[in-house]
Amino acid sequence: MFECRRLLSRSLAVMAALSATPALALSCMRFDPVDAFTFANEATESYVVIRGALAYDASEVPEGYSEDNVPVSIPGKVAGKLLGENGFQEEVGVEVMLDIGCTGGWCGGVPAGEDVLMFLRYEDESYHIALDPCQPMAFSEPQAEVIADIEACMDGNCPK
Repeated sequence: MFECRRLLSRSLAVMAALSATPALALSCMRFDPVDAFTFANEATESYVVIRGALAYDASEVPEGYSEDNVPVSIPGKVAGKLLGENGFQEEVGVEVMLDIGCTGGWCGGVPAGEDVLMFLRYEDESYHIALDPCQPMAFSEPQAEVIADIEACMDGNCPK
């Protein structure tokens, strides 16, 4: 009986120690499409907003955090509609560099081929899209109200 109690108390001590350690979780401030629009609008770089699909080689996407934590850039293509004065109207297709960042065990990204709201930065004669887990510049499957918010932002009436 004595051995069972000792074993039980050791097991409970180990469980208590494990539960006392902080959980590994990504802790970022919420960054939504309106935040992305505001960020892009206030940036010194030029941005375009496109709703469409990304195509890229998913095998090049990092699986998680690495020691050097340098964003990985992979080539891709965007096909969709450009945001203009009258909403998302003009059909476009552009080549883009996906700049994928990782924080902890999480990497940014969006699935290829999905409906995505994207904020592309124009730099050095090419488009770039920042895919970071804490400050993404792409949002999968945007709802109608999100699109309406972004179109309102374009008109100077952001909801935030």
